[in-house]
Formats: sequence, structure tokens, C-alpha cells
Amino acid sequence: MGPHFAEPYKRFFSIVMNGKYFHMGSRACKNTYGYIENIVYQIDQLVLAPTEEIHKKVFYLGDYEPYDISAWADKIAELCHLKIPFVIFQIAAIFGDIFKKKGIRFPMTSLG
Repeated sequence: MGPHFAEPYKRFFSIVMNGKYFHMGSRACKNTYGYIENIVYQIDQLVLAPTEEIHKKVFYLGDYEPYDISAWADKIAELCHLKIPFVIFQIAAIFGDIFKKKGIRFPMTSLG
């Protein structure tokens, strides 16, 4: 956590630390965040770059490697000593099966 650590990061940490986050599938999404000092450095490099190297080009600023959100959440939970029992996911999947049969969308089922 660096300077100006705020939304959406604080909310994500809060969700994980309160045990409200769980992985919704086997494929992890990735996200690029931007530590403020990295962003300032990148902007500085663009300002100092020769015009011909940056003219009409698109640049995306952010940390150098995207984060695997599932791995990141696991690490936060590990550091906070949180573990959600698998039986909770099984119960939620059963509710999902029931909702699905009634035509109600639910984020997880045991049927896949």
C-alpha cells in the first residue's frame, strides 16, 4: 500500500478482510493497478521522451505486471488469517441450483 491508497483498493481489501470475497470461477481475472510513484515516473518519462517516439501513440500507465486478482485476494486473506470453509461454497451452490430451477439468476451452482 502506497501513498493515496484509496478506492477501489480500500474497498477490495475490506471485502477480502471481512470474509466477503470468494472466487467465482477457475479463471482468474487480471487487473493493472498503478502505484502512484510508478505512474509519476512513467508520466515523467513520457514528458521527457522525444516527440517522434510518442507522437500518435497510445500509452497505458500502471504497474509493470498485471495482478492475478484471485492470487491477490488469497494473499490478503492469508495475511489476515482468513479461510472460508469449502462447505460454505457447497451450500451456496445448492441454493444456486434451487434458484436456477426457478429461473432466478445466482452467481454459482453445482451444475456448472
